[in-house]
Amino acid sequence: MAITREALDAIGGFAKFANVLAEDQAIGLAVREASSDPLEQDPVRRRHMPRSPLPFAILTLQPSIRIAQMALLGIATGAPLTLRELALVPLQDLLQFGAQWIPYFDDTVTWRGYEMRIGPNTELLAA
Repeated sequence: MAITREALDAIGGFAKFANVLAEDQAIGLAVREASSDPLEQDPVRRRHMPRSPLPFAILTLQPSIRIAQMALLGIATGAPLTLRELALVPLQDLLQFGAQWIPYFDDTVTWRGYEMRIGPNTELLAA
């Protein structure tokens, strides 16, 4: 994660996030909260938006757009996808969409060989 020393100091350093599972998200939110420049802050509340494009592709009946998007992204990054990989894009999106529902049914995670509970703001708690 790239972060300036000034921003890191403003949020209290990395140690503050040592027990957070999604530390990258928590650090990003802390930097946004610490920012005094309103232009740097994202006014859109993304947490209520689906994290997978699949529901939108299904709703518009155009999953080919998602496949084309992945094909172009692969070409642009110099790592083009094979036809087999492109054919699996809708399945991957479906699995990723389904994974978004797991926290509603299970608040545990096995992390580095230890079973932990996930608390508020993805803080790791003893199981």
